[in-house]
Amino acid sequence: MASCFATLDIRSGLRSRLMTTTLSNASPNIEVTANSFQDFPSLSKTCQGWMVSIMPSDSFDIIVVTDPRFQGGTGSAVAAEIAAALRGGYSVGLLCYEAANIRQPFPCNARLQRLIDRLELQLIAPGSRVNCRLAILHNPHAAGLLPLLPLGISAERRLVVLHHPPVDGFGAPAYDLAAVIRNAEEILAGPVEWAPVGPAVRAAFRGLADAPLLRPDDWANVLDFDRWRHLPGPRSRDRITIGRHSRADLRKFPASRDAFLQIYGEDPGIDVDLLGCPPELQAMLAPLPSHWRLRPFGALPVRDYLDGLDVFVYYHRPDWIEAFGYAVIEAMARGVPCLLAPSLAPSFADAARIEPPESARTAARELAEAPGAARQAGHDLVQSRHSFPAAIARLRDLIGAPHRASAPPRPPKDVPETGVLLISTNGVGMGHLTRTIAIARRLHAPFRPVIVSMSHGAAVAQDFGLHVEFIPYHNYLGADQQVWNLALRDELTALIDAFDARVVLFDGNSPFNGLIDALSQRPHVWSIWSRRGMWPAHSGANSGAEFMRRESSFDAVLEPFDLASAFDIGPTASSTSRTRQVGPVRLLDPNQQLSRARARAELGLDADATIILMQLGGGNNFDMRSCRDLVFRFLGGRPGVQIAMAHWKISTDPEPVVLPPNGRIFSIYPISRYLNAFDAMVSAAGYNSFHEATEAAIPAIYIPNENPSQDDQRARAGFAARHGAAILALRDNPEALIAALHEILDPERRTAMSQAARTLGHPNGAIAAAGLIRQLGLTQRGGRPGVTAGVALP
Repeated sequence: MASCFATLDIRSGLRSRLMTTTLSNASPNIEVTANSFQDFPSLSKTCQGWMVSIMPSDSFDIIVVTDPRFQGGTGSAVAAEIAAALRGGYSVGLLCYEAANIRQPFPCNARLQRLIDRLELQLIAPGSRVNCRLAILHNPHAAGLLPLLPLGISAERRLVVLHHPPVDGFGAPAYDLAAVIRNAEEILAGPVEWAPVGPAVRAAFRGLADAPLLRPDDWANVLDFDRWRHLPGPRSRDRITIGRHSRADLRKFPASRDAFLQIYGEDPGIDVDLLGCPPELQAMLAPLPSHWRLRPFGALPVRDYLDGLDVFVYYHRPDWIEAFGYAVIEAMARGVPCLLAPSLAPSFADAARIEPPESARTAARELAEAPGAARQAGHDLVQSRHSFPAAIARLRDLIGAPHRASAPPRPPKDVPETGVLLISTNGVGMGHLTRTIAIARRLHAPFRPVIVSMSHGAAVAQDFGLHVEFIPYHNYLGADQQVWNLALRDELTALIDAFDARVVLFDGNSPFNGLIDALSQRPHVWSIWSRRGMWPAHSGANSGAEFMRRESSFDAVLEPFDLASAFDIGPTASSTSRTRQVGPVRLLDPNQQLSRARARAELGLDADATIILMQLGGGNNFDMRSCRDLVFRFLGGRPGVQIAMAHWKISTDPEPVVLPPNGRIFSIYPISRYLNAFDAMVSAAGYNSFHEATEAAIPAIYIPNENPSQDDQRARAGFAARHGAAILALRDNPEALIAALHEILDPERRTAMSQAARTLGHPNGAIAAAGLIRQLGLTQRGGRPGVTAGVALP
């Protein structure tokens, strides 16, 4: 698709004519130099599980339809069932579908992710046509939304596994059952069978006028008993440890501090260790007894946690119906005696102690003192009803033996191509554009990344083999903002349609109205706002607080981690409920940087000199010329020292740079490939420059860009200085800059700074960011009332 955008007739407010804007003339006064994409080591193994196992179309024994973000019991049960089916020789495909109750950018369930990473599970790409003998939709919330696009499933039998009751303990609806029934038949393309996971769910359907006919047998959860089985050895009786674990939902815990104390007690001889606690629990239990410990969900592996318990004690709020109790069979498999609420008796009375809350403390001590019979009963129950052999036998009863032997997933072939638009704003530097390129480089088939940028340096993305669409910013065109946003909306919707985009990522501080309008017109597309932190703390018009209100227009918020986040006092630091944080996003990994000798040779720098890199930015919104000139005067002509000045790609400074005799100027992208050439640097403290230099352990003098609209570079530089990895100098304090230059020329000081920087390293967040895009891009979207505009349902 040719890159084009409207020139705008400001007087009429209409799109008057189209102007083809090729990247070769997007910014004719800027020299852009980049290295060939082929020069960089392959990234083919990145996110490999989400890449190799994608299937375009095929026939399976079983297709599982669910939201991969389900945590807790549903996610664990689904992963275990898939693993059991694979072990039984069945071929299994996973079709990811958006659940109605997951509104946060949760990662893929860890156990399901492991199956994907090991290439044991075949993912079904959007737009595929697939056949199967059995299609299983897990959790009624996964049928809470109507598919915006057809899922392409043709199944001989269709089953919905009810992991959640239709009402709560007080009879209030838990979901719209009528909608779930309608949507399930649309998702699976035909009549379905309904299977509750246990007696509690089955009982909750009794008496409901619109209840579907349930299968006579429950679809009980399973786990790999052979791997989970454990019989603890003798334990010291000096102290007893009791506890429970679940996902972090307050409804799954006792309702009050008094209820907790009635069940778990304050006996100083009994330690209470609770895993999966939501943040609100700390306040509810205050003051917390000294021998109690609250751990968040995922704080440690479940098996390790259970091995530290003498008794598993599980009670919940009266209005909560525990659908099954996956945590219970985990505890039983690990040989932990279980003390449970009466509501769980129908499922576990054969193997657990069932007591009312007022008897729990006495029962817990009795179980801890004589655990043998309870341990054996738990093992017997899990092995007979909830093991992999039990799950395989259930499948054979339902669809018979496997028709096609399970085979390792094949590389993608003829997979429908899926577009991903990565949009970046103009900015005063290259940071937004660079982060989108970093993420795009780590996307692979069937995803086709398309860089959509307002940056006049956008051409560099082509040298990484990426398709680029250039959209001029309204200031560049001299356009009215309202009219420009209307044209932006039309341009972006056209790009979404042209590239069949399923995911749109925007990297910028202020999401444009035209972008938000385009997303609202294409609700089948997942949207991600990628925003780095350290925003200025001021309020008012065009402030961060105002921009933050646009967060609700996106499905997920991605935040590249900032090493200086502890110093962040801006609005993003307190708005994290929908944020998915990844490591610092960097364009290159260390193995993609040139060696010191090769980098110096390619740049034409002296092999033996002390070389100081100077990159103070383009000066577009903060004049650094006084600092530049001071560095030139101080270092110019010094024996054995060379200055390497990076020319900013989008600098608007019209004045020519007068270099000292030992100075060199170059314009190259990405400069991070050459960082090993330099002994130290004098730099602004922008996000990309800061994190690239820290990862490369380059001793730095940071002179922050303190324009009020910029990120808090002074805090970022101060963080590095506090940790001994850099020196902070301010533009208007030349004496401090001179002292810093004296310091940076000391080899011992530079060595110490490099060592300090190496302690601050983090994995490259571009990999995890690409993983989130792939996960969302492989998850089919569902619709809600009022969000189907612009989508033609077949």
